[in-house]
Parts: sequence; C-alpha cells; structure tokens
Amino acid sequence: MQRSFFLIFLGLNFFCALQAQTTGYTIGDKATDFYLKGTDDKIYSMANYHDAQGFIIIFTCNSCPFAVMYEDRINALAKKFKKEGYILLAINPNDPEIKPEDSFTNLNSSRKCNFS
Repeated sequence: MQRSFFLIFLGLNFFCALQAQTTGYTIGDKATDFYLKGTDDKIYSMANYHDAQGFIIIFTCNSCPFAVMYEDRINALAKKFKKEGYILLAINPNDPEIKPEDSFTNLNSSRKCNFS
C-alpha cells in the first residue's frame, strides 16, 4: 500500500512539473529579464531599453530555411513597431556545436538583420 501511494505521489509530482513547464508566457505577461551576448559581442537584456513600451522576442537562426526566408518580414516588423516604442530582440536558440552554421561568426557574416 505504501509503495502504490508513493508511485501515485511521484506520478502527480511529475504531472504537475510537466504542466508548469508547458504553460509558458501569454501575451501581456511580464517576462523575466535575461542577459545574452549579441553578434556584436555586446551583452543585451531588456533592461538596456528603459524607454521601451514592450518587446517582440523572435527565436531565429541560420540553419532553418523558414527563418532565413522570413528575414525581410522580421526586419519590417522591427521597423514598424520601433516607431511605437517596441523593441525586437532576435535570439538564436541553437547550439553551434550541433549546428555550426549558427555560430556567432556565421550569424555575423550571413544575416541581413536591421534590428536590436
């Protein structure tokens, strides 16, 4: 009996942990700040933009053909919303050891991004 209670307890904990991880942010939530190195070797965070009305965070990379195809759209989005005080920050989530084309060197040389 004690063993089955422990297994049920363990299962509920796993389910609750899984549920907490999948909820994420919704529109309007206040995001936790972060500090990431940019392709220009500067460190960026949302705290760098004191006057920002909000942020548009995009996860993008060199190795995804859709991400590369959407560069012009991302640039247009950044330009449009910058006038309204919103800052677009692009984050590369890939590991350059697994995807060498997503290294800082390759990001610097191949992208035509015009945003922060």
